[in-house]
Amino acid sequence: MSQYIQTPPPTPGIPPSVGLPVQQKKSGCLKYILIGGAIILVIGIIGIMTGGDGGPPAKPVDAEVTLKQAESNIVGASNGLAYSNTETGQALATKFNTLFKNAAMEGTSSIKERHDFITHCQLNADSALFLVHVPKLRKFDKESKEVFCKLAWEVAQAILTQSDLPDGSKVAVGVKGLALYQNIYFGTYAFPNGESGTPAVTRKSKDSTELEVFFQAAAPATTTPDEKP
Repeated sequence: MSQYIQTPPPTPGIPPSVGLPVQQKKSGCLKYILIGGAIILVIGIIGIMTGGDGGPPAKPVDAEVTLKQAESNIVGASNGLAYSNTETGQALATKFNTLFKNAAMEGTSSIKERHDFITHCQLNADSALFLVHVPKLRKFDKESKEVFCKLAWEVAQAILTQSDLPDGSKVAVGVKGLALYQNIYFGTYAFPNGESGTPAVTRKSKDSTELEVFFQAAAPATTTPDEKP
């Protein structure tokens, strides 16, 4: 019997998924996950960007967050599912968490509603970092793990359209299991423009110390109601 799982029926209004067929292993791996320009369409259709998802409350913003604390938070899940150094970043982390989890659950039967995808968004004036913990990541095969990374990069770029991050800002996305990173993608942010698509990943690394620079950068300036943005 074939171990490949058929692609689920397409959602009305969304182009056919662009994904990678992945063979099952043990409890099952990804079948097909949305990656590509359709991610942005999904956001508009399912309404994630318009509000909360009714899930557990996010942890209060911690302006003094460090890389080690962020890594500890995303595998701890004791005080919510979204973390950041700014209020805006916390909102982005919540939206990222929701969209990423929904796409992952659509792609594999191994991920259930009870599994927590915890996200940290380190949002700075000219850079953004998303760290996400994928439950049971070690049980997926190598190809499936990398699909998670590609999906996270697509989601991060789409989510950042809801921020004031300038075009050309540095972006990194790290997908982490319980102890280790599967991969960290680095590149830049670009607001969607016609057919240009999602910005390409410029390099990959498994060295988490390269993320420290995101925690040393200046957070975005805040404005009062009397100030112009």
